[in-house]
Amino acid sequence: MNRVGSPNGPCWIVFFMRTHWVIALKPEADAVIDRFGLKRIRNEQAGFPIWHSEETGHWLVLSGIGKANAAAATAWLQAVSGEPDEAVLWLNFGIAGHRNREIGSLIRAHKITDSATGKSWFPPAVWDRKHDIESGELLTVDLPTADYPELELVDMEASGFLGTATRFETAERVQVLKIVSDNVSGGGFEKVDAEKVRGWTSAVIPAVAEWHGEVARKVS
Repeated sequence: MNRVGSPNGPCWIVFFMRTHWVIALKPEADAVIDRFGLKRIRNEQAGFPIWHSEETGHWLVLSGIGKANAAAATAWLQAVSGEPDEAVLWLNFGIAGHRNREIGSLIRAHKITDSATGKSWFPPAVWDRKHDIESGELLTVDLPTADYPELELVDMEASGFLGTATRFETAERVQVLKIVSDNVSGGGFEKVDAEKVRGWTSAVIPAVAEWHGEVARKVS
């Protein structure tokens, strides 16, 4: 938490919380990198690409596609970033399909289930309702699919992320945010491309940043 403002003018409290982003692909990450002023770490050894900002306290790792990659990248980021002295907010951010939700919608996953094991996680809502994001259930699958479940979002990373990140932090500090990228009426996941993903993430990043600030105030 920092106090900012001029000595002679108004000042206000801004909440900064160390935050670890786990994102599959660069087009999904670009808006986060720009918004939070992240710079690529150039001296990392073998592993996953990482971005970091000393000023904002944010770290970001690109995992690649799939839950095994997400789990490994989450563990890698924990190792590279060092043992924190304070609480950390872990966020998995990216795209997901849904049968009928509007493309471009931002959804917070309140239940995530691994399709292979049946195991579920339930990230709790801990912030003011006026800052909350619409929530829904999410199913993590092993392969891309156009067979959308009736009520759930579909992705390929969240369960791997959660299985690892929840070893490092308590449940309220491990959250999943998804943007709906494909649905039945939109032609399925084959219609998704990098330019569209960048457009969707840029459109929602102000809401994500506001939500992040409220979460940091609650759980830091």
